[in-house]
Amino acid sequence: MTEIQPTDVGLWTEQSVVRDALVLKVFGYIDLSTAEVLENALAKILDDLQSLLVIDLSQVEFLGSAGLSILARTHQRLSAPQRMAIVVNNIAARPLEITGLDKVLSVYEDLDDVPMSV
Repeated sequence: MTEIQPTDVGLWTEQSVVRDALVLKVFGYIDLSTAEVLENALAKILDDLQSLLVIDLSQVEFLGSAGLSILARTHQRLSAPQRMAIVVNNIAARPLEITGLDKVLSVYEDLDDVPMSV
């Protein structure tokens, strides 16, 4: 089942389950003006997350500091057995590399590369 949450602010999300992982696919621009949309979507997910959350940024057209901060805070909020993986495109990968978050977060180039088992 897929849940799509379109918005008028340039960012929307699509939620699905892939191989027992909860996947939040993000589309558009993640910046200060759209960060609340992402933060709200993640807040709803984290309340009931049982194991793996995959944040798929492969369709993101911009990832600013507000988005990086949300990713870092989400990672800090998790407690075992909860885990988080991030799928990126070149646009999303670069800010993660520059800030060093790619060393802290589990970052993958493709959803198929994400280890789904605990």
